[in-house]
This record gives sequence, structure tokens and C-alpha cells, in this order.
Amino acid sequence: KVHSIERQKALFDSSGVLLKAMGWKPFLYYGDGYKGKPVFAPFDGIIITCGAPDIPQALLGQLKVGGRMVIPVGDGETQRMWTIERISELEFTKKDHGCAAFVPMLEARARD
Repeated sequence: KVHSIERQKALFDSSGVLLKAMGWKPFLYYGDGYKGKPVFAPFDGIIITCGAPDIPQALLGQLKVGGRMVIPVGDGETQRMWTIERISELEFTKKDHGCAAFVPMLEARARD
């Protein structure tokens, strides 16, 4: 199962149309990606497609043991692309994949 959270209404609406046309049936949510979807956790994987100033702790908590998160981290024009793997309830490993440039991850309420 694939769950996706989009903060901007126009992107939320267009992604639903596009994914349906491609034959995909993910669960789409309009809201704050910083919070994730704890009701459906734990997740095998989490992919963040915007630059976060830091790694959201709420999302780390939603990874299952053995699960991985791919996330660009940094608050400048470029970020570092990381893969984070949960190896136990309290332990994570982190692998740096170099520089990347993404739009910033915005916290708080969703935008129209």
C-alpha cells in the first residue's frame, strides 16, 4: 500500500487525477507531511520529496524496524540526501548520498 501526503491543494488535486490515469491507487491525503500518518504506521518506507531543515521525529517513529526513509535534509538552497534505516526500536543508521536541491518542506497547516 502506498500513502501520500500533499500540502498544496492544487498539487493534491492534480496528483490524484494523474495517478488514477496511470492505473495506480495510492491513498492520498491533503495535509501536513511533517506529521505523517501514524494511524497507518509502521511503514516499510517513507520517501520525502521536499527539503526538510531536519529529520522529522514523527516520521522516524512511523518507520518499522528494518524500514527506510529517503529524505533531503538542509535549510539552504541545497540539501544532503540521506537514507535512514531503523535497525531497532531506538537505533537508526544514516547514509549520505550527496547534494540535492528540492523545494522546502513546510510545516503546519495545508495550503490552498
